[in-house]
Amino acid sequence: MDSRLAYTRLLQKGPAFTEEIWDYWIRAGWQSNFFKAGTTSLSVDYYNGSDFLSDGAKTENYGLYAVQTIDAASLDIYAGWRRLTYSDKIGNSYQDAAGLLLGIRFAF
Repeated sequence: MDSRLAYTRLLQKGPAFTEEIWDYWIRAGWQSNFFKAGTTSLSVDYYNGSDFLSDGAKTENYGLYAVQTIDAASLDIYAGWRRLTYSDKIGNSYQDAAGLLLGIRFAF
């Protein structure tokens, strides 16, 4: 079984809506040939940011993703799930959100 592991990290600080904005994003992924059909790719990521739209605001989200390649059909089948949260000190109330992504990609 051939496997690969990848890791990406982004840490950024800079002016946008306030003087200092901190963002932290990290992703880890793994590819392996679990099935003869093609490569299976799995990943997880996490994002954390502060002071995005107002001082004291906090945003956090994370996700899980999977892609199964079917080499004989030039096809990728993918699915992903993401959870998002946001809060601030202004006093507004925000509802957390979750998203689901499903799809097929055909290459020709």
